Amino acid sequence: AMPGIESQTPEVFGLHPNAEINYLTTASKTLWKDLLDLQPRSAAGSGGITREEYIASVASGIQAKQPPLFDLNKLRKELEADGFSPVFVVLVQELERWERLNVKMNKSLVQLKKALVGEIAMSNELDALGTALFNGQLPDMWRKLTPQTEKMLGSWVLFHERRNKQYKAWAEEGEPMVM
Repeated sequence: AMPGIESQTPEVFGLHPNAEINYLTTASKTLWKDLLDLQPRSAAGSGGITREEYIASVASGIQAKQPPLFDLNKLRKELEADGFSPVFVVLVQELERWERLNVKMNKSLVQLKKALVGEIAMSNELDALGTALFNGQLPDMWRKLTPQTEKMLGSWVLFHERRNKQYKAWAEEGEPMVM
């Protein structure tokens, strides 16, 4: 006879006891994400804003918080003048990744806002972006370009702003005192 589910612990399968914790955490997160995705996509009732208006307002809010791009050519010239300090090389590499993320964010938000009003066709990628903004999640197209994180959209945007301040201080004031 097959033992009950209560006796099927990770140890039975040769796994560490924390494997069950990891599995249950992942299952819970997946369940909540799926529940969010099941929300109605149409406006119910009157007096409220539509889904598209909400997504457009979130997109505009994020665009308003977008930092200006760094002048990487100027930084590279400073790098050459300083003798290619290893820490400065790391800064330039980080800023190249940072610029890629910010360009992708700006471009995708502009396209999303155009698609919401019908100026361009809504692609699957833009629909996924809109759904993520509506659900308060970090869009996958941005997640691919950022360090690994489990943050939701709101806390990630705050992290993004703080990270910009850190890069700006590093570029203007030089190497941080503590590494």
